[in-house]
Amino acid sequence: MDTTQTLYYVFSGRFPSEKAHALYVANVVDSFSDLGFTCVVVASNRGGLNGKAEQFFNTKHPIDTVYMPTVNLASFGLPKKLVFFVNYFCFTFGVFFFFLLKKKKNAIIFSNESVPSLLLSLSGKKVVYEMHDYAENYHWFFALLYKKVCFILSQNQYKKEKLISEFNVAPSKIIVEPNGVDLDQFTIALSKGEARKQLALPQDTFLVVYTGHLFDWKGADILANGARLLPSDTLVYFVGGSPADVERFSKTYAAHTNIFCVGHKPHKEMPLWQKAADCLVLPNTATQTISKYYTSPMKLFEYMASGTPIVASDIPSIRAVVDDSMVTFFESDNAEKLAAQITKIKTSKDLYRVKTEIAQRKVIDHTWEKRARRLCSLFVG
Repeated sequence: MDTTQTLYYVFSGRFPSEKAHALYVANVVDSFSDLGFTCVVVASNRGGLNGKAEQFFNTKHPIDTVYMPTVNLASFGLPKKLVFFVNYFCFTFGVFFFFLLKKKKNAIIFSNESVPSLLLSLSGKKVVYEMHDYAENYHWFFALLYKKVCFILSQNQYKKEKLISEFNVAPSKIIVEPNGVDLDQFTIALSKGEARKQLALPQDTFLVVYTGHLFDWKGADILANGARLLPSDTLVYFVGGSPADVERFSKTYAAHTNIFCVGHKPHKEMPLWQKAADCLVLPNTATQTISKYYTSPMKLFEYMASGTPIVASDIPSIRAVVDDSMVTFFESDNAEKLAAQITKIKTSKDLYRVKTEIAQRKVIDHTWEKRARRLCSLFVG
């Protein structure tokens, strides 16, 4: 598909960064660049990690980034909410005036930043609002936002149905598209042994791997508690997390010799970790709404592409993508049930090969490129 349109992604977070949302932004603009769009990330000047975004995220295309000025008050010891509000205020008005000077009539703006999205919509810009969470408060504001934006992009059917029932949004205005995966990165022609060799991991033991952050709602502690119920020759690796979370996590589970917390690794290294594993775990909690209903974990699609058996929490947000034919579910927030399912895979690995093959076939429909093409067919014209 060849197009001369420009796509802007408005993102108030640090960019590039180790956060999942920053990775998501990089994947979105990279996939639209594949289709011939000119893509620009409009981000907050909050001190992203050093280096070019395309190198940090290992994208196929350069990522043009424009940074909005901010006022960094964090070093003054002020309350975090005040620091956030000032940063967000500066970012919002920087974005507004940035686009006020832009004369490109065919530009499309993607964002899940609610206030900038509303201001840009009111000024006549074509905005696709990405609903990563759901509006639990300030319904009057979000009702206006949903009315003014061109489209609302939801990552699952659950949020679409809530928008229709609670905000009376027209179904034709809501696009349901889960997250995706770059198959070129995650279907690597490498054996498990070779992947372990590159990562300096033991060859002759059963390895369980979790990739991602260590936030409560991600369920990393559920897996750690399950790991304590596994034999010492079953090693559990946690790949990811901020330095502070890694320190906390490592101290909490220091007494358990089969738990390894290796911290943040470059995203381009994730295919190696997932290929090296005997079992991949997605332990999201059901105790928080964002996890149970709203999320569409990028790691799930990466896991599916890897060809490695998956054990996943049995919650609606995950079942929106996969079923029992593709992954092995466990009762959410139950460390004992999680450990039991890992043990089943360990003792009967060949029985789970069919599930991994079905998952690999299913994930072909969830590449970032195909996702971008489906979206493009709806709003380009």
